[in-house]
Amino acid sequence: MKTLIFLLLAVITSGYNIPKNNGCLQVDIMLVGDFSGSVMGHQQFVTDAFISFANSFELSEEGIKMGIVKFGDRAQLISDLNSDQEDFKKKAMTLNYYFPVGNTMLQSALELSVEKLLGSKGRKGYGKMIVIVSDGAVDDPMESLKIIGQLKQLGIKICTVLIKTEMTRPEYMQYISSDCYVESDYENLAIEIKKLDICS
Repeated sequence: MKTLIFLLLAVITSGYNIPKNNGCLQVDIMLVGDFSGSVMGHQQFVTDAFISFANSFELSEEGIKMGIVKFGDRAQLISDLNSDQEDFKKKAMTLNYYFPVGNTMLQSALELSVEKLLGSKGRKGYGKMIVIVSDGAVDDPMESLKIIGQLKQLGIKICTVLIKTEMTRPEYMQYISSDCYVESDYENLAIEIKKLDICS
């Protein structure tokens, strides 16, 4: 958490420019996937959704770049910001080899995502976005909410995809989004995620 605070302060004091209405042609996007215990047996659907979402756009060095972070008890980087469509797909496919386990600690995934968006591979002057795919039953709702509030103030857009399960918390997923929200069951996740309005 301290690292994130220092990073955000550095961004603010350096005058780092994050466009607030950049459309969807020049943006760095981190896809954040819930791989907590409740996702066991459904990880293929999350993988397919990320690949489907990326295939909706043309990744490039000058346009859209995407990365992937998964989280449960902790966050793990699957792909740094990537402009190579095929390489992104290969890295996304490795999600199928991870067994979802543990709690739903969204905070760590947000911290890692911001580190990548504002780090060496993040592009100055480009829009920044985080897409969160989860059932919304996170174990650190207040801590994550504080971070998301700071990110929104910086102009980082938050899109959320609610996976509807018996543990679903739609009100939380809607609240943390930047008016960029969809709901889906696992079977239709790859279709519904493409309905996110990332261009507004």
